[in-house]
Amino acid sequence: MARKSVLLHCNAGGLFGLGHLMRCVALAEEASHQGWDVSLVGAIEKQGVDYVSRSEAAVGVTTVKPETIGECLQHCAEALRPSVVHLDTYTLSGPDIPRGDHLLSNMHDGRFGLRRADLLIDPNFGAEADRERIASGSRSLRGISYCPIRQQVRRRRREPRQIAAPSRVLVVLGGTDAFNLSAVLATRLRDAMPSSIVTLVAPNLTVGQRLELTNSGVAQTIVSFADDLPGLAADHDLVITAAGTSMWDFLCMGIPMAVLCIVDNQVEPFQRVIRSHLGFSLGQPPHDHLEVRLAALADVMNNRPETLLSMARRGQALVDGRGVERIVSAWDQGTR
Repeated sequence: MARKSVLLHCNAGGLFGLGHLMRCVALAEEASHQGWDVSLVGAIEKQGVDYVSRSEAAVGVTTVKPETIGECLQHCAEALRPSVVHLDTYTLSGPDIPRGDHLLSNMHDGRFGLRRADLLIDPNFGAEADRERIASGSRSLRGISYCPIRQQVRRRRREPRQIAAPSRVLVVLGGTDAFNLSAVLATRLRDAMPSSIVTLVAPNLTVGQRLELTNSGVAQTIVSFADDLPGLAADHDLVITAAGTSMWDFLCMGIPMAVLCIVDNQVEPFQRVIRSHLGFSLGQPPHDHLEVRLAALADVMNNRPETLLSMARRGQALVDGRGVERIVSAWDQGTR
């Protein structure tokens, strides 16, 4: 019997961020574990390629220039003849989507990245209510139970623990921090929580900025890229995160989090998480009251830490980390 195969497509780095890649890596790990042949093609910068090579996925990576994505994706589909083509991107247009005998699987976040496919996957909390976004003739997997979580994250699941004093706070606003907000937030965090031990993940700092932040006491530790972000997060009492894919990782791990909405595609997931009391709100753009919100966060950490732990427990109960198993099972069923 011929081995099944999947061709994954995403882009990573710069304004693309790393979230799409992390979801593809999670799926690649599970598919390869189940005996599938896995390939990945996209405009993926070196940092992303290096990360894939260190992951637990057996996957071949083809990097392309952004302007040739459609042509190269079609070429790879024709050459590899995969059982499944899986898309995780907001930018691919209709003519560039490879057609053929394969199952076309499409990951989207609400209206972002939504396109006609055989299998539509919206892995966001609350997405199961978005019935109007199901294209005619498509099978749909919706909701947080289909969230792709990497092995690196799943191994770090633990019972939420008491917040220590002084508290250890991790600030990470996306894998690329495209808007360079991490340093700004950390500076304001120092005023709100002067005794906290802060670790800052800030990819875009110059050497001078890094020295200035360290010497001024804004952050005790600054890293450009956390190869094992779950491991780093596990050593902290609280994570301040953007409302992207990492938000679901931290919920799965059981780590209390404060959430900052940064870009348009994060608005719906952010609002749903805050309304359901899964994280502490640091607000949406233009973030005019960030200092007030950070002061409120400091008050909760100092005087009502159980509030944050309760949020973490509720979130961990929702995100069980098995979304990749459910998606690969759907691929398997769709290709029989």
